[in-house]
Formats: sequence, structure tokens, C-alpha cells
Amino acid sequence: MGKRKVVVIGFDSISLSVLQEFVRRGALPTVAKLMEQGCVTQTWPCFPMETGTNWASLATGASPWVTGCNMHVHLPGMPLDKQVYGFQGDLCKAEQLWTTAQKAGKKAVVFDWSQSLPLRIEEGLIHAGEDGRPDNAMNALQEVRAYTTHPRQPGPHVTEVHPIPCDWPNAPVGALMFEMPIVPGPHSVFKQVSSLWALVLLGEAGYDRVAVYDAPAGQELFMVRLNEWSPWLWQRFVADGREVIGGLRGKLLVLPPDASHVHLYLSEIYDQGAFVRPVALKDELATACGPFIIQCSRQQVVQGGASDIATYFEEQGYLARWWKNAAAHLLSTYDWDLFMLKWHGPDWTNHLTMYMIDPRHPMYDPDRAAEGWAMWDDLMGWGDEIVKTVMEVAGPDAVVALVSDHGGGTQLPQIDLPIPINDILAKRGFLVRNPDGAVDWTRTRAYGYAHYVYINLQGREPEGIVAPGD
Repeated sequence: MGKRKVVVIGFDSISLSVLQEFVRRGALPTVAKLMEQGCVTQTWPCFPMETGTNWASLATGASPWVTGCNMHVHLPGMPLDKQVYGFQGDLCKAEQLWTTAQKAGKKAVVFDWSQSLPLRIEEGLIHAGEDGRPDNAMNALQEVRAYTTHPRQPGPHVTEVHPIPCDWPNAPVGALMFEMPIVPGPHSVFKQVSSLWALVLLGEAGYDRVAVYDAPAGQELFMVRLNEWSPWLWQRFVADGREVIGGLRGKLLVLPPDASHVHLYLSEIYDQGAFVRPVALKDELATACGPFIIQCSRQQVVQGGASDIATYFEEQGYLARWWKNAAAHLLSTYDWDLFMLKWHGPDWTNHLTMYMIDPRHPMYDPDRAAEGWAMWDDLMGWGDEIVKTVMEVAGPDAVVALVSDHGGGTQLPQIDLPIPINDILAKRGFLVRNPDGAVDWTRTRAYGYAHYVYINLQGREPEGIVAPGD
């Protein structure tokens, strides 16, 4: 037998019991066949049960105590109450499967696996996406954002706008205008991006559409009516003094005839020159798949009032189809031995809509159960299409693994959570505070942060007092 291709597809936050439920519902016909023809086993995630922890374990076969990877990571030399985001590839201390393949002269294709960037070896690797982070994209000019006259609450995905009569030369009669600032996220490589502009336009029965422009009195980019998406565009922005092409589309969610409430939603605007390595593949992937986004939407977007659940699922569908089409194109066009993809849609959706399908949830509404299950069936169907497409391209002799990093379900509120670990340490004398409440590191031997207790070790921490081996 000749060499066999290896496929590893990851569904973030899907437990075996949840997967089996959607198999029973008929939403996962390809996965059902895979389970029938192969083997099925329950794997238990390493603690803490998070994206940043367990995708590293799945890629290396090592525990987090070896990889050093969590959602957030404390680094030697940092104060014990400080951590860094844990998705950068150079934080992973164990060798990942694609690197092993590269060293053996094999070729790998990796889609958005955690801790996959920066690349350790570029030769023999195609990489699409980022480093698997579930939020705060690196190369987005702006994450998803709503421009609205009535923000539900202040938040990172909402900009409050105040339309005023338009004073542009030759402006349409009665048009109202507002600026649409483009705001990079906290982890973005971009700091300042040129704005877009919008006009709220009159129809025969009142205000009925919004047009978006590249500048005041500039070029119209798209126009949308209520509950209508614009087509995708490749738009030029000035970002930090240079020209960047970003994918752009919008949807009008609210506009009464008197324009008393305007709510325009934009998908993520992503740098279309920074989503794939080698960069030379960007044009053919754009042709085959459309503009790339990495944070299509997530639970905080809807919870903060920037979007609604229907729009959220439309965004999820776009990204799942992008991954499917990109896999079909790359795996059928280029030589490869190993394919690894992490799809994050189930995790975001667990956080957002578990209340729609789980009777244990305090917000469960049986009247919305059918709606919730239908949306979940669609989501899992998109995941099944990814598996089906990859298996068809890989061929019958490929070794295929469908894996998940952790499960997702309802966690009921409890009065004893979170555990006040630092209060416990202080009572036992391991942590000492000054009169102002600040930690006295010169007398503190241990400090609790997130899921761990850290020892204030001499030679590792800036003010370590515990001798190694003590």
C-alpha cells in the first residue's frame, strides 16, 4: 500500500453525546457513516477544558503541563498577576503534528489551528486563517460592528450614530448622513483605519434604505434595504498610512419610515492579503471562496445588541462554507499529506443559544425550542459538509479523524463559584496584602490566577521568594 493521507477535522466544543444527538436527528449523515465504518471513543479533555488548552494537546499528544498552552499563559519574568493571550505558536513548547510532517518531508495544509502562527517551518505548509483564537482577530481592520442610533449597551461591537441632514453637494432630497468609524480590535495589528460614510435615503413611503460610501460625497459602495445583505466587496482602506484591501458587506437590521431608529450591521473587515500563507494563494482562494473572514460573529455580538440570532447564523454559514470551499480547492489542486482544520462555530453557538435547546437552562423557553433545534441542525449540517467535502477529495484510503477539544453545555449558577482562591491563600498565610489591598510580593509565596496556583519562585518571578525545591 502506498502512502496514506491523514485528515484531522476539529469541531470546537462538541461532546460525544451532543454529536450523537445530531447524528440521531439526521443533521450529520457523513459523520454518521464515519462513525459506523470507523471507531468511536470518548476522550477526556485536559484541565482547564478550553480552546487554548486542548487544541494544543490534540496537535502534539502532550498535556498542557508540557505544551504550556492555555487560553492565557503566565510567562517567567512576568508578575504573577499578569498573563498573556495563549494562542501564539511560539508559546507551544511541544512539536505539533504538521511540524513533524514537514521534518519528514511531508506537505501539510492547516486551517486556523490553535498555536499555529507564527510558523516554525514554512516550507511544505499551506496555512489559512490565524492561530485558532476565538476572538480578537489579528489581521482584521475591524471586527463585526453595528452602527445604530439605539445601542442596547456600550460594547466593543457597537458604534452609536446620530444621522443629520446631509450637506453633500447634489445629495438626494431628505437624505440623512452619519460617519462610520472603522475601529480595529484590541489585538489587531492595525491602529487607525479610514472611515466609511452612510446616507439614510427617502423612498415613496418614508426612509427605506441605507447607502454606504467610501468618503463624504464619494463613491457609493453598496445600498441595502431592511433585512437585506449587500453583496461582498473588495474595498480599499487607508490603514496606518498604507492601502489595505478589506472584504466588506453590510445588512440593514432596523429602519422605520421616520428614520427614528437606524441599525446597520457590517461583517468583519479582514485584510485580504494576510489570511493565507503562501500569500500567492490569496487571489485564487478569493476567486474560489469569496472574501475571507475569521471572526464571522460570536456570542458577545448578539448579546451586546450588535446583531440578532438570525444574522449570527447567516454569518456562521458563510464562514463554514468558506472553509469547505477552500479545503476543496486546495486539497484538489496541490499535493498534500496532512490536513488539519479547526472549526469554531459550535463553541460560539453553544455560548449563544444553549438556552434555546437545553431545558436545564434558566432562560429556556419551550416556545423557541423548535427554532433553536432548526438553527443547530443547520449549523451541524454545515460542519458535516466540511467533513464530506474533505473526505471526497482525500479519497477512500485516507485516515480521517473527527475530534473535539472539549464539550459544551449548560453550567447552572452556583453561589460557591468562583472559588475565592486568593482569599484562601491569604488566610493560610501564603499571600500577603498591603494595607491598600495590593499584593506584597516580598512576603507572598503563592498566587491564584484563573485555573492555577502559581508559586512565587526565586529566579523565575521578578520578586520570587520561594527557593527552588522548597
